[in-house]
Amino acid sequence: MFKKTPMRMVIAVDNSSASRKAMSHGMAMADMLKDPPQVKIIYAIGLNPEQSKPIQFLDSLDRRNNMDIVEDSKGEVENIKGWLNEFSKKHGNYEFVTIQRHEPVGQIITQFLYDMPADMLVIGSSSRSSVSGMIKSLLGSTCEYCIRHSPCPVTIVKQSDTKAAD
Repeated sequence: MFKKTPMRMVIAVDNSSASRKAMSHGMAMADMLKDPPQVKIIYAIGLNPEQSKPIQFLDSLDRRNNMDIVEDSKGEVENIKGWLNEFSKKHGNYEFVTIQRHEPVGQIITQFLYDMPADMLVIGSSSRSSVSGMIKSLLGSTCEYCIRHSPCPVTIVKQSDTKAAD
């Protein structure tokens, strides 16, 4: 006969208080479901694109900047794993996935949703973007990209405190 597959929920995280709030909200939603969902927590590292025709000076700057991004992300991953351990004591199991690519974070997240495939994305928004445009200023560019390109429903958890302590 037909076997029902569990819901596949993806929670996108970074090391921000908005992300912690989204994590809490996503795990609370998962706890309310009759059948426990498959939860994947994704941390995306967006590196500067590699140059097809590198200009010596710019290529050197991009590589150095990417090394800084990778180094910073190592510390963030350790912090995230620390507070994820607290969630795992209270909530069910999850899988933590780190993806590093030479593209923007929003593209990394949505590609992961297509590859999985996911049934739902939960993402936090701290509205730190300085990009012009009403939607981007309200949500942030990563959230806005995920809303527009996601193959599944997206739940955005807004940070209630405007003076975020990230």
